[in-house]
This record gives sequence, C-alpha cells and structure tokens, in this order.
Amino acid sequence: MPLASVYTHGMTKNRLLPWRVKASRHIHKDRWISVRADDCVTADGVDVAPFYVLEYPDVVLVLAITANDQVVLVRQYRHGLGEVTTEFPGGIIDPSDPDPIAAAARELADETGYFSDDLRIVGQLSAGAAK
Repeated sequence: MPLASVYTHGMTKNRLLPWRVKASRHIHKDRWISVRADDCVTADGVDVAPFYVLEYPDVVLVLAITANDQVVLVRQYRHGLGEVTTEFPGGIIDPSDPDPIAAAARELADETGYFSDDLRIVGQLSAGAAK
C-alpha cells in the first residue's frame, strides 16, 4: 500500500479539511485565559464533543542581543512548573500597547532594563493552536 493512502482520512487532494463546529460555549474566561468547549464533527463525520480549546492573549518574546553579542535572558519563577526558569524577556500585549513592537519594547525595559530602537518582528507562532 502506498504511504500516501494511509494518511488520507479527512483530506481532499492532500488538503486537510477543517472540522465543523456544531456548538461552542465558554467554560471559563478572564484576562489570562479562556477555556472553550466545542462540539465538532470531523471531515470524516466523527463527532468530537467536547473538544476543549485554550485561548490565551497575544504575547511577545524578545530576542535581545547586546553590542557585545550577548543574548539577554531573564530568570523568573513559573508557578505552573514550580520552578525558576531562564527565558527570553516577554509578556502579554496589553490593550494599551499600540502594536506588538511597543509591547516588546515595554517588556524588554520592564524585565531587563535594556532599551532598543531597533526592534522588529521576525516570526509568529501559536502556543495553543487557537485564535
């Protein structure tokens, strides 16, 4: 059997098809997180209910490199892990931030004391695969 035929469920001409949402309700919603329960039907007609979706506010992460080619990192306690981690500076894009660059500049300054007039967006990712 050709390998391609194994992975064809829910696909048309090698394109994955989205699930249809029959119903959706928020289980919990506050400024930090939203939990949504969707009742879905897959492209193959299989009911998936509930399918839980975690929705988070948009965030920025800053890869800051000093004039001496050193990467700026922060150490923070992360309660969900119960550990202190070393990570890039960053945080939630506040409603008062005019754009992600302004949020990045604010977070960089707040968390590290560093400032930059040369910030730019280099990529985008989705942590929870939700819009």
